[in-house]
Amino acid sequence: MATRGGQLTIRLPKPKLTKKERQAFRQDWVGRGKELAECLEGAQWKLGEWLIEGRANLSDAYDEAEKITGLARATLMDIKGTADCFDSSSASRRREDRLSWSHHKELKRLRKDEQALQEMKQNAAKKNWSVQDLREKIDRKFNAGKTPASARSIPVEGSLYGRLKNLAAQQGVDIKKLVADALSAYLDRQSETAELEELVAQ
Repeated sequence: MATRGGQLTIRLPKPKLTKKERQAFRQDWVGRGKELAECLEGAQWKLGEWLIEGRANLSDAYDEAEKITGLARATLMDIKGTADCFDSSSASRRREDRLSWSHHKELKRLRKDEQALQEMKQNAAKKNWSVQDLREKIDRKFNAGKTPASARSIPVEGSLYGRLKNLAAQQGVDIKKLVADALSAYLDRQSETAELEELVAQ
């Protein structure tokens, strides 16, 4: 309720949708969501390919990419790593295989075992696994025959913890996820460096 120039303005609540209108709205809303998801999917692959190209030609590609996209380096490295693992000729990137970017991000963990990667990829497409299903199957594969690792606490200096907490809040993620992503990106970079050194040594 508000007054303007001596007049009283009352905002009436929007009338509720009828069942038929709600069904029509749902159909339209779901359709728009699918279109947006396809745009996002395509954008992630294009961003990954752009990062591959930048890294191949510029030493400061990640610095520039952070400024341009506003994404954290760990996120950019993860995107590049996924695109690097599945180039545009990869059949699993076709929509009809029903494997999303997130499926490929999980499959990337198997990149050192080509046979396992191909088997998981085929099963995920054929059996219509969700990303969570695929993640669990890959976790089981990695943990087969291993005794479960216990959680470990690592002491962190107060000021560093504060910076990490602020960074996590800025990115809208839990601090554990931020640290896990950063460690994953670091390990990917180490692996990338080792592969490069191996190529140079040949």
